[in-house]
Amino acid sequence: MDEVTSSRGARTRSEATFQDRLRQMANEHYPQGNRANQLAADLGVSASGIKKWLSGAADPGFRHLLKISEVCNVSLDWLAFGEGSKIRGASAKRTDSASEKDDIPEETIAGQDAQTPQPSRPIVGLAACGPEGWAEWNQNRFRAIVPPELRKDPHAFPILASGESMQPFGIYAGFLCWASPAEEPEMHDIICVERRSEQGDVLMSIKSLGLVSSDGVELYGYRPVAEDSYGGETQEVFSEFITSSALVRISVITHILTRPLVGVR
Repeated sequence: MDEVTSSRGARTRSEATFQDRLRQMANEHYPQGNRANQLAADLGVSASGIKKWLSGAADPGFRHLLKISEVCNVSLDWLAFGEGSKIRGASAKRTDSASEKDDIPEETIAGQDAQTPQPSRPIVGLAACGPEGWAEWNQNRFRAIVPPELRKDPHAFPILASGESMQPFGIYAGFLCWASPAEEPEMHDIICVERRSEQGDVLMSIKSLGLVSSDGVELYGYRPVAEDSYGGETQEVFSEFITSSALVRISVITHILTRPLVGVR
């Protein structure tokens, strides 16, 4: 996991291993008690699985990497490769204006058949789905293989869902969503919405589109409010209004992948 490709294509290896970073992160996040058990409980995996990751006997899958990143507030690039800022969302911020005319850079990476290169595009960031969840736009080292039906759309881009408010729509944390700014959004569409913060950073979220007016757009999602008699969660709808002055771009979610094909650039 620590072998990475430099900008010139040479293979390099970070000084610390993934196991070193996972151990460091666990020590900092859980200063007391059995760290493996605590991390396992937060991730919803077995303690024996955590011990295998720490020993190097096994590597976590991509969705587990994402969950570790969220739980411990560390960036995917730092966790997987030892590169960039350690703090999640602190690197590669986008402050320029988004434009539908900006083509997404495409490269070929190995697909399921390593002998058959597949076109890929950079995963541009994490789109929060929580009630108050907005994630900073960031670009990391991960790339997603472009579905065949999207290869004619140069503007479509992949994003990772983060949070729980879109679960009633079938979107869970770790799912890869493809969004297209070229699609005309309609009410009740699932969208990736980008807005500008007071500090000028671009923030992203995945929501359901409500009313659109000259003043802005209304967004909808769900949040848990109580546990039902079956042990599940009762959810209620919440809404949020984004003013036109803060709105950067709306992109319609066209594809949701539960097991995304992800590579590394």
